Amino acid sequence: LMNLFTVSIFSPLSEVTFTINGIAYTAKTENLSLDTSLNTFIRNHAHLSGSKFMCLEGGCGACIVNVSGLHPVTKETKSWSANSERLAHMNGSQCGYCSPGMVMTMYSLMKSKQGAVSMEDVENALGGNICRCTGYRPILDAFKSLASVSEQELPDIEELKICPKTNTACSAKCPVAASLIEQGRPVHLVAGDDREWHKVYTLAEIFAIFSVYRRSESLQVFIDITSVEELRNYFLRTGELIVGANVTLTEFIEILDKTATKRPNFRYCGEIARHLRLIANLAVRNAGTIAGNLTLKNQHPQFPSDVYILLEAVGAKLIVAFLLRMASDKMTVKSATLCFGGINPKFLLSVATDNNVPLDPRFRSGSAMLQRPLSSGQQYYDTNKKNWPVTKYVPKLEGLAQTSGEAKYTNDFPPFPGELYAAFVVATQLNSTIGKIDPTEALKLPGVVAFYSAKHIPGVNNFMSDGMHFYFPDVEEIFCSGRVLFHGQPVGVIVAERFDQAVRAAKQVNIIYERISDAPICPTIKAVLTHRSKDRIVSQPASSRTSPQVDVQVSKKLQGTLELAGQYHYTLEPQTCVCVPMENGMDVYAATQFIDLVQVAIAAALNVPENSLNLTVRRLGGGFGAKLTRSSHIACACALAAHLTRRPVRFIMTIEANMSTIGKRYSCVSNYQLEVDSKGKILKLANNFMQDYGCNLNENVVDDAKVVFGLSYNSSAWKVEGSSVLTDAPSNTWMRAPATTEGIAMVETIMEHIAWITGVDPMQVRLSNMPAGSKLVTLMPQFRKDVEFDKRKQAVDEFNAKNRWRKRGIAMVPMQFPLVHYGALHAQVSIYAKDGTVAISHGGIEIGQGINTKAAQVAAFTLGIPLEKIAIKPTTSMTSPNAAMTGGSMTSEVVCYAIKKACEILNTRLQPVKDELKTAPWEKITQTCYARDIDLSALYQYKKSDLKPYSIWGLSCAEVEIDVLTGQIQLSRVDILEDTGESISPGIDVGQIEGAFVMGIGYWLTEVLVYDMSNGALLTNRSWNYKPPGAKDIPVDFRIRLIQTGDNPYGVLRSKATGEPALTMAIVVVFALRYALRSAQKDAGRPDDWIPLGSASTPDQIFLKASNAYEQYKLK
Repeated sequence: LMNLFTVSIFSPLSEVTFTINGIAYTAKTENLSLDTSLNTFIRNHAHLSGSKFMCLEGGCGACIVNVSGLHPVTKETKSWSANSERLAHMNGSQCGYCSPGMVMTMYSLMKSKQGAVSMEDVENALGGNICRCTGYRPILDAFKSLASVSEQELPDIEELKICPKTNTACSAKCPVAASLIEQGRPVHLVAGDDREWHKVYTLAEIFAIFSVYRRSESLQVFIDITSVEELRNYFLRTGELIVGANVTLTEFIEILDKTATKRPNFRYCGEIARHLRLIANLAVRNAGTIAGNLTLKNQHPQFPSDVYILLEAVGAKLIVAFLLRMASDKMTVKSATLCFGGINPKFLLSVATDNNVPLDPRFRSGSAMLQRPLSSGQQYYDTNKKNWPVTKYVPKLEGLAQTSGEAKYTNDFPPFPGELYAAFVVATQLNSTIGKIDPTEALKLPGVVAFYSAKHIPGVNNFMSDGMHFYFPDVEEIFCSGRVLFHGQPVGVIVAERFDQAVRAAKQVNIIYERISDAPICPTIKAVLTHRSKDRIVSQPASSRTSPQVDVQVSKKLQGTLELAGQYHYTLEPQTCVCVPMENGMDVYAATQFIDLVQVAIAAALNVPENSLNLTVRRLGGGFGAKLTRSSHIACACALAAHLTRRPVRFIMTIEANMSTIGKRYSCVSNYQLEVDSKGKILKLANNFMQDYGCNLNENVVDDAKVVFGLSYNSSAWKVEGSSVLTDAPSNTWMRAPATTEGIAMVETIMEHIAWITGVDPMQVRLSNMPAGSKLVTLMPQFRKDVEFDKRKQAVDEFNAKNRWRKRGIAMVPMQFPLVHYGALHAQVSIYAKDGTVAISHGGIEIGQGINTKAAQVAAFTLGIPLEKIAIKPTTSMTSPNAAMTGGSMTSEVVCYAIKKACEILNTRLQPVKDELKTAPWEKITQTCYARDIDLSALYQYKKSDLKPYSIWGLSCAEVEIDVLTGQIQLSRVDILEDTGESISPGIDVGQIEGAFVMGIGYWLTEVLVYDMSNGALLTNRSWNYKPPGAKDIPVDFRIRLIQTGDNPYGVLRSKATGEPALTMAIVVVFALRYALRSAQKDAGRPDDWIPLGSASTPDQIFLKASNAYEQYKLK
């Protein structure tokens, strides 16, 4: 064996060569750590920024790439040229950060299927790709349009093998990489720290390494065994299936499916394969192996391995995890065997047999999982050709750059010379103050340069602005200098040569705490109420109205509670900042929605003039409010490190740091009492709600929630009180539709409760409480008719009567969303005389909402030139000083207004020349203006008095189906009607509506924040345990209709905003769920009590609310 391995073990190499996109790269051990990830090499060494990263654990899909190589068994390798244009053209990219990963998933799918993919394949493949912006529907539509429905539609196999380097047919002549793979030579690398890496091809080579290194536990040896044929093969013999331990889960599924088809006695393998498809996602299953999963289970017994359960069932003398033996009549269960897992570290097996059990038809629905049909969507909107490109469907301007991976985000700048990386050092002990910080051990680690804390800040230790006390009354320290306010609060920053070194070293800093209290730790409102910590509750003035005295008999009195949890923004781009010291100050590239706050906060922290800071923002990989005020925290720490080291510093927060340190949506608890008449009209209402502000009182939302609460209804008899609650959690912050989400949820829940207690139709209850002049009074009956609500409700009732373990529900919800404008924003429009092209810079930030596309459409329309002549430049603090934040749905409108005004200024200057030259081309006009010294650049600053507030109206209807036995829920159909005025860009607006609603689905059904009550730590702090909606969580049938019949006199070009309103209508899924649960409770023999549902109503909560009890699990 030793002789076989002479070359590999005793002749180590110092480098290895492979190709990326057909170009050869050499990785040398002298400047690369052996645990350098492929993503790190692609980004930091090959300088290809199309591959992103966020979670660093395979949970988000941003980092997906396609890896080609010879399969050790089949010896096959093929290629496919994916079409990212399709995704861009169909507006499947909003912020764009997820788009390259989406494209690579599709590329890999088509490559593995040789181009013959079905629509089902497409939907299944995207399980590991998270998109927080689009709502997935346009992504699915784009990729499903590439699916094959017949062999005739497939290109020849020669056309499939496209070279990414030449874009022509593969000639099989690429150097280096292919030859190395084909030779199958063992590779042995030794790094400078004596760690070793081996690439092996046979079991003999593996055992040769083990025989040499077995006894030395200190050596770190990496062995790549993916090409070992014995571990990747499988054999089907009489009565047994032998599968190599290193077979990937994807290959295992294919093996099981083939075996189930070929051998009748192995048909159960099809069920195992079906369950394996539920594990992780396609990208993880493509790389993860059977042995890897079992090893993880062995090392971490608490890991609920489904692979372990399934193999335990079939390998430990049992047939399947759930096996039913049927009698000859096919209607009677002869015996049943069950294997339970995921309950505790050990697995429990239960075997029981029931003979001759007849099946009740109502119970048959419990025998199968919810089957999801293919997703589909319909969009209805009008366009006015006279106003094109305004009102025209226009793909997002940056779409193709985003889907192709060419679009640059803050962390995509190539490394600057001498660049360092930063990471927060955080406190973890509450009820304590910081006594001493000792970075000695961290500073000893390789690559670590420095540690900085509050004492190193030359200016003010506050990342909020002193000049914005209305929004930010409290100081928020950059680094904690006294009492620890929450688990994960930064106390300093580590600076190192590499990202991984900084993250690792930050955990080695020793913090000595001084205990000052034994008070209970309260990271949530519920904990505050449980411990009766009244000193944490800060009441605000009540909103009271006196109703006229009317002689109406009270029919019902009711009271209830609504609990709304927080929500993590889950931007695919992490909090990021890059600071570069310059001769006259500092260049700051911040991923922020609020450049003015970042500029002011850094200047105050460093004690430097604001004009010494040059801020630039090209685009963000999602915002949703996460990068409004919180981005200044990261920026201040990054700028401090750059200022003190005089070297460029890059700060990218990990997902765990993002979730633990950055605030989230305000959670809320609402308690209400009211009296109603027999028709459900409210005679008296008192509502008291509390919102979780975290560790300080910045960013007030209580007042806004009170306004929204009574906006849609006649609230003359209402009293609304709101309180701010201080908790042991990061300072919570604005998140898409703040205050409106909670305000509308509170009042609409009350309307549903009234309908339940009075027996009056929920929509009629709402109409009884609305002002006569409300636009909803007209919209609601028509919408009800258009979606065939009553017909579908009857069908739901019939289905529920026939099925015990499946239930359906349907509901409708109205919305009145208040849109207000604030702040000031600049727009500068410049015309280049020679070719007549136009460049625009504005104070808004492109975060995926399509602000640049709308801006270009408005400019092209106002100037009367083709859209192709317009280019949007990055936002800078030079061209947009003192800029208001980008948020609140209003920024696109404000920017378009400012651009329209600037273009009108230019039109005024150009008009005399146009009159003179009459039909001359645009280019001739601009050249003549230049020759006559006419200024071809115009600046306009929007001010909040330019636009008036208005309301956005909307309605949603949802139909859902639940599995009573598991708590699973499926959104069968959702209809949304939203008032957009005369939409500037219908495609953009439809995408905003869909994306906002799906984010609301996550809020109500899937996303849960769980805290450790003993120390305040957030436990759901990564992609493995915090779950935003995926591609198969969206409505199966998703229909959007824009109301464009009534234009908006207060909007820009008669349009209305669309960024946030639809999220508030997502509560309709909870009301439909309640309808389904009422039927389940009835079948369980429970009284028809009011079912309180809040966020998040996850499957476990649905299961419990369905009144499940084992005594009910009968077959007759």
